[in-house]
Formats: sequence, C-alpha cells, structure tokens
Amino acid sequence: MPDNCSPIFFVDAENQQTDIESGWVRCEPEPFDFVEYREEAIACAHEVFWPPCEGQDGDCATDADCGGGQVCSLYYNECTCLSDDKCMSDSDCADGEICLCAGKTSGGNQVAFKNRCISAGCAEKDDCMGDCGCRATHFCSDILAAFCPTLADECANNSDCAPTDGCFWDPDQQRWTCQEPAICE
Repeated sequence: MPDNCSPIFFVDAENQQTDIESGWVRCEPEPFDFVEYREEAIACAHEVFWPPCEGQDGDCATDADCGGGQVCSLYYNECTCLSDDKCMSDSDCADGEICLCAGKTSGGNQVAFKNRCISAGCAEKDDCMGDCGCRATHFCSDILAAFCPTLADECANNSDCAPTDGCFWDPDQQRWTCQEPAICE
C-alpha cells in the first residue's frame, strides 16, 4: 500500500463532511493517481439513503411498481427503482458484500454518495496478503466494489496502465487489469 494516504470521512444526511474517519483511506502514489483502501470495518455514522418517493415524477410511484429487491426512491429529483441495498454495517449486507458508507476525502472529493452494500472479496486490510490491503474499484469517482490484490494482477495503480486506461477489478478474470475507464455522464 502506498505511503501517501489520507483518511476518508463519513458524511451526514445533508452530505456535509464530518470529522469521523470511515475506516477507508485514499492514497496517491503519484499526482492524479489515487487508490482507496478499506483498512477497518466501521459501522456508518449516519443514515444516508436515497429518500422514498412522495409523488414526484419518474418511473415509479411506490415500491410495488418495482421488481423484487428494489424500492422506489428519489434519485436526483426523479422517482426510479433502485436496489434495496441500504446498510449501516457489513452485517446488513449479503455474503460477499460489505457496507460502503457515504463519505468524502479530506479534500472534499465524494467517494460514496449513499450507504449501500457493494461486492467485496475482503472486509479490511488484514483479509489481504502482506501489506496490500482491501482495495476499491470505481465507476467514475464512486466506489463499486473492494477486492484484495492478487499475484496475477496486471496493475497496482493507474500509472501501471496506458495513459488512457485505469487499473480496475475484472470480475471475470478475478484480478486487477488495465481497462478503459467508463464514461461518466
């Protein structure tokens, strides 16, 4: 794990950064190249969820309009069906998942907008070999999943990849590989 790391802090229900550390850190081995690690499993400090719909426009009006395992939530001012993956701690999530709490870096960068369960092959640093740590993979700036580095990895961080690629977890290969990043809208 790189040395140049700073804590990620919980945010409250109004998306205001608190001074409570989340158990995650962001490391920047090189400028503009960052990696997040979950060092410790800590329960969320605040309930930060997408609010339920209350008559706003969108794809649904109630939970009954959504498929199994989904709820009708207000998502950026529009009602839509979202996965019912709310959590306050890892025990609220299914096997193979951990609870990612809403949080920001010390510099104010958002890393998780709402508390939710994410896919994971580890829960904290000690679950991974050596000093590697339980590492996050992203979609845009939002953390999607967390997995240990493997001996078969193609990369350790973005600088190991071509300038247009990033280092992301490949669920099919079960290792970290250089991939073209997703386009954020």
